Amino acid sequence: MLRLLLRSLRSRARRTLLTSLAVVIGVALVSGTLIFTDTIGRSFDEIGQVTYEGVAVAVTPAAPPGAPRSRVADRERALPRDVLARVRRTPGVRAAAGLIEGRATVYARDGRTRVGGRGPQALLFSALPAGYGGTSYVAGRRPVGPDEVALDPPTAERAGARLGDRVWIQGEGPRRRMRLVGLAQLGSGGTSFGGATVTVVAADVAARLAARRPASYWSQVLALSVPGRRDADVAAAVRRAVGPAATVRTGAAEGAQQAKDIKDAISFLPTVLLVFAGIATFVGAFLIFNTFSITMAQRQREFALLRALGAGRRQVRLLVTGEAVVVGLLGAVLGLAGGLAVAPLLRALLKAFGADMPATATVFSGRTVLVSLLVGLAVTLAASLVPSRRATRVAPVEALREAAVPPARGRVRRGPVLVGAAVAVVGVAALLVGALALDGDAATYLAGGGAALLFVATSLVSPALVGPLARGAGRPLRRLFGLPGRLAADNAARQPGRTAVTAGALTIGLALVVFATVFAAGLRATLRGDLEHLVTAPVVVQAEGDAFAGLPRSVVPAIRRAPGVQAAGVVGFGRVRVRGADASATAIDRASFRAGLVRLDRPGGGAVGAPGAGRVYVTDDVAGERGIRAGDRLAATGANGRTERVRVAAIVAGTATAVSGVVMDEALATRLGITTPYFVLVRGDRARLARALASDYPTADVRRRDGWIDAQTAQVDQLLGLVYALLALSVVVALFGIVNTLTLSIQERVRELGLLRAVGATRAQVRRSVLLEAVLTALLGAALGALLGFVLAVAVGATLDGFAISIPVAQVAALVALAAVLGVVAAIRPARRAADVAVLDAIATG
Repeated sequence: MLRLLLRSLRSRARRTLLTSLAVVIGVALVSGTLIFTDTIGRSFDEIGQVTYEGVAVAVTPAAPPGAPRSRVADRERALPRDVLARVRRTPGVRAAAGLIEGRATVYARDGRTRVGGRGPQALLFSALPAGYGGTSYVAGRRPVGPDEVALDPPTAERAGARLGDRVWIQGEGPRRRMRLVGLAQLGSGGTSFGGATVTVVAADVAARLAARRPASYWSQVLALSVPGRRDADVAAAVRRAVGPAATVRTGAAEGAQQAKDIKDAISFLPTVLLVFAGIATFVGAFLIFNTFSITMAQRQREFALLRALGAGRRQVRLLVTGEAVVVGLLGAVLGLAGGLAVAPLLRALLKAFGADMPATATVFSGRTVLVSLLVGLAVTLAASLVPSRRATRVAPVEALREAAVPPARGRVRRGPVLVGAAVAVVGVAALLVGALALDGDAATYLAGGGAALLFVATSLVSPALVGPLARGAGRPLRRLFGLPGRLAADNAARQPGRTAVTAGALTIGLALVVFATVFAAGLRATLRGDLEHLVTAPVVVQAEGDAFAGLPRSVVPAIRRAPGVQAAGVVGFGRVRVRGADASATAIDRASFRAGLVRLDRPGGGAVGAPGAGRVYVTDDVAGERGIRAGDRLAATGANGRTERVRVAAIVAGTATAVSGVVMDEALATRLGITTPYFVLVRGDRARLARALASDYPTADVRRRDGWIDAQTAQVDQLLGLVYALLALSVVVALFGIVNTLTLSIQERVRELGLLRAVGATRAQVRRSVLLEAVLTALLGAALGALLGFVLAVAVGATLDGFAISIPVAQVAALVALAAVLGVVAAIRPARRAADVAVLDAIATG
């Protein structure tokens, strides 16, 4: 049987390779994701090690007990200025230096165009003396003067600045012009740190740029130990000297902790990428199943002869299973190699969407090899299970039949359709329970499982839909194309199971694309509706290009002093902890309410004014979850650890995208550590305000309300583009399925094609019939995919309070039309082969 297996694979090398391609693409995305995430994980570990190279002890601000988790607050938290002196006096400490971290915008030489990073990726550091970590200067020197600055080399290049040039830098105050004296390299090889711009200045300059106060000054204090002293012993002494308000670790431990924190912050990335890899692999399983189903049907006489010669059912099953193992291993090995090419493509894709991940050296682990091989084998064996069982049921008498008998018209079996209907009910139930009744990972897994069951149900039910859909779509094809249109419709309906599985691969890919499209349209409509209701100010100021980068704090008084400004209010965001759980916090100052720049309503209608001193509003969604009612007293803990006793003035209507959680005024927000302005709402002359801010605050984007809302909703399109890019591989796999199915069906219909040519059909007509069959198959898959994607989008949207369902008819129609075009492209080569069938050889087949 082994010799027969090898001979079978060798004689059908093209089919084996085409089938393996489905495995290759899925496994390549799986292995590429693992290689990519392992590489960036190792890179962050190396950066952490190099950053604290030579440092014995690192002192950082401790997160206050009971405070909510907030990345912004973690970045802004600081130690008192006198901590440095206490560390220096500690026995075992040879020297110590303080480090200030913050944010600083770098401008190009024109002084107006921002360079590089956004929000927290625009990093500011105070310069450390030599010996404190792995910071080095590849050109120039460390900045020491009040007007000196060093930049990382990519930032300097993008700014068009060379050593000695003047560059514009902006922290929390107006921008200032500084002289470039060095090019700073952070970590080994100067690798990119998430696309950040890195600005290094003297410590006192960094304090002014970051608006530090003596009570909240150093981001870190780093210490060098006396020779011969163990770092752990020095860390213990420093811990006793600085007290519980600070976290004290050895330099190596601090580097490892920071690397871990960063990896935890991006831990969602491998999951997201592996989900898309799983989708591509799931689609590939349809291709494998269809290929094995067709080839098992075509090889009935071969299996019958084996049975007639004495082979048992078990031996036939082993033969088919052996072919599946070879296909799976071949696809897995090629996919594993392809992962090496996919990993840098994933990095480039994320970089194109603003997330440039570091990559010091490619990491190819044993786990990647094992997972890739298991995925390739498991998918192939699972997809070939049913076809292999059918192969064992071939009776020996089949060997006596003519080899070239045209395939019989397939019939739709009732059993799988009924099972599919039952699976659909279970899938809908799981989707609804996961979306409505559960939270966290359990909800995600259950809802995702429900969606997967819906796809399986669609594939089981779809054969019953092929006949009616093919006949309906075939009528216009007959009128437009005559005989080729009729043949295409008849061939599509002849084997409904095969057509359904072929279309099913495209159904999955397009369903997810349509789901993303419809959901994004609903999200845009929801966001627009929420913002139009919430913000009534005619002018809005935000950070250019990134609403959640935050504005410099000094821009607010500058706006209020600007000519033509009648009123200005500030909106900020943060986190608070109430009733034992974290919640979003929205800070809206009283000026916004007094001037009518914002509008908040009670759930039943009716606007509310400013909450008042010591009072807050709670949105209805959070109030329902926590059992909060108007008049309740709450303890609200800010990210700075401070707790304030507040009264709930009212329950207000929350929105799915704009306001959720606890709403408070600016005084309370400041006491709870929420100090960064994100939006400034203005009533006044937009043009005059823009001119007034242009000099000191070039990145303050002054927009009319409608334009600002357009900019917010446009961010949804960026996310949609990333989803499209990741789903593209699933659509590619589906197109391979169409190519493979048509190629194999043409081999099955050689005699039929020859007879058509013998009775007068031209090459063009034969070619056209195959192309139209591909169009029908693609349209069947696209129609089912569009319907399923719409159902999923509506189901998920219905679970979100206030979500507005919006149907982008033109986009969905364009996607369906694109599927038909891609079906034609996929069928070009099979159609050419069908047209090239020799008439006499075809008639003689058998």
